[in-house]
Amino acid sequence: MTGYLGDAFLLCLCMVVECLGQSETTTPCPVHQDIQNTGHTFLANIIPCSYIKEYRPPTRDNRPVNVVFTLYIQDINSFNAADMDFRMELFLHMTWVDTRLNLSNLVFLPGCANENKYITLPSYVMEYIWTPDPYVTNAKDAAITTLTTTYSSITIYDNHTIRSSSRLSSTIGCQMEFHGYPMDIQKCNMIMQSFMYSSNEVEFNWRKWSPVMINKDLRLLQFKLKNPMNNYIRNSSYDELGHGERQVRQLVLELEFSRAIGHHLVQTFVPSFLVVCLSWFSFWLGLDAIPGRVTLLVTSLLTLTTLFTGIKEGLPPVAYVKAIDVWMAGCMVFIFAALGEFVIVRWLNMRRPPKQRHADDRYDRRRGSVKQFTVMSNKISDIGDKPLSSQFRKLTNIETQENGGMMRVMTVNPSSPVMPEWDSEPSKNRHRNHTKLHQTPGRLSLKWVDPQTGEKKFLWKEIDKASRIVFPLMFLFFMIIYFPILIFRIFQGGK
Repeated sequence: MTGYLGDAFLLCLCMVVECLGQSETTTPCPVHQDIQNTGHTFLANIIPCSYIKEYRPPTRDNRPVNVVFTLYIQDINSFNAADMDFRMELFLHMTWVDTRLNLSNLVFLPGCANENKYITLPSYVMEYIWTPDPYVTNAKDAAITTLTTTYSSITIYDNHTIRSSSRLSSTIGCQMEFHGYPMDIQKCNMIMQSFMYSSNEVEFNWRKWSPVMINKDLRLLQFKLKNPMNNYIRNSSYDELGHGERQVRQLVLELEFSRAIGHHLVQTFVPSFLVVCLSWFSFWLGLDAIPGRVTLLVTSLLTLTTLFTGIKEGLPPVAYVKAIDVWMAGCMVFIFAALGEFVIVRWLNMRRPPKQRHADDRYDRRRGSVKQFTVMSNKISDIGDKPLSSQFRKLTNIETQENGGMMRVMTVNPSSPVMPEWDSEPSKNRHRNHTKLHQTPGRLSLKWVDPQTGEKKFLWKEIDKASRIVFPLMFLFFMIIYFPILIFRIFQGGK
């Protein structure tokens, strides 16, 4: 009886042990349980139960994990000078090795020449395996592009190499310098480093061949991108994350943008140059057209101010002087100088007594009549022996109403320097007025007589005549100095 009880006890014990063994083998591990809950049962064949994605992959001799980066720049747009940033569309490729994955149950595709077999998996695989944590230190935002699907994938090779590919859209900040604007050259950097790991744990490197590629069809609106670009590795002990003094390995990509001058040449330099030239027309208007002259100069100054205000709206309010500020100041100074020249000429004209101004105005009209009569005399002399009855009446039909009487016509030899007497002033008054024309020692003479031609000269009129030549020559001299210095400093890379 005792023997039967012992056999029964042993049988029950064996059944309990067998049930416990079956329960242990059928119960999934936590990693596989999470995978099955998400419906991605395929990953259970790749990720072992002992896999911990928070730990970096093991390496030989505890060396840092080598992560190789490749960039393909698809587009650069939204270059914002006011915010000092630009937007970049790029493809980011990262490659590393993780020997913890189980690849025995995978069916690989044959690779190209000199490439291992591979299999491409969706982006959700990145949630269950270890991936590098790069971040751009000077990026204002970054996101993986998504349309109908997330543009990201994982490629696993049969030698445990993992390749992650993603299309990113990021706004990169750039510390711009506008000393040479609008012919400036902006040098911007894109800096990547690991957010959590030091260079002793994870080491970032550029691919040895073609680490950075650019879209051949890329065209920028206002800039030209220098190609090839410079990329290098920078080691530093500075850590802005607050970890203390630790080794930081950074991947640096240098981008050099040179601003195209064509847009500003058409929209800035040529219109401002024409406005300055328009202000010079006031020198030909004379003092009789005071409203028109003032309106022309003031309108030119306001037009130039409005033009440069629109240009500065797209620039940050920097504290230093830009090249466009020098051009703006030069154009405004020339227009303001033309306005000041008119004020001076008007002031010199107003210094004369009213009677003297009326006498000078009559003199100018008579002087013009003398020139016209001289021309007619030359035409009469060219007629020769032809009948002069009709020709003479036609050429001498000059009647002017002045002082209530008719102007009398007088035959004058054109080559004679003597001026005919057109008015009825007494000889004493003419002698007194002629004496006033000469310069008084120690005082500025407002009018004088040219000793060679005998023509009466007025200081304000001579200033207008000189300004017609001096102002264009001075502005030409300003441009000869401005543009060569600006171009030289741009090519030298100076500020």
